[in-house]
Amino acid sequence: GRRDKSVRVICLGASPTFGWGVQQQETYAQDLERRLQSGSGSNRVEVINAGQIGYSSYQGVRYFQDVILPLRPDIITVSYVINDVDKYRFYQNNMVADSAVQQLPEFLIRVENILSHSRFYRLYRRLLNQSRSTSHQFFGRGGLEEFREGLRRVY
Repeated sequence: GRRDKSVRVICLGASPTFGWGVQQQETYAQDLERRLQSGSGSNRVEVINAGQIGYSSYQGVRYFQDVILPLRPDIITVSYVINDVDKYRFYQNNMVADSAVQQLPEFLIRVENILSHSRFYRLYRRLLNQSRSTSHQFFGRGGLEEFREGLRRVY
């Protein structure tokens, strides 16, 4: 258990929490720590940035249970949604709940990683994505209604 008297704040979330595109000292977790320490006049506030790039809220719950809970936080901020809404950008899983997504066999992952270095393959993927409407790219073939139904199944 924790023996110190500091207040531990943990910031959970996806890329914006992680600080994608900014320096570590510019993340909102670092800014929060500076503000809390200066407001209290003490350095007994510890803010941990637990943001993970690409995580959905489902993955965040699992991460919370497995990794964060043992840290015994006093306060938790939660900032997911972007990867729940925009899951096709990363996963292309046809609205299957994250808990039900089957990982590709390692062999196929290696093949796709090798192909990703090919200009032809990258051009093919880009053309394929451009041929779809924005709604299809982000919400699947059934559009926004299919996405809403998928969220109901997940939660």
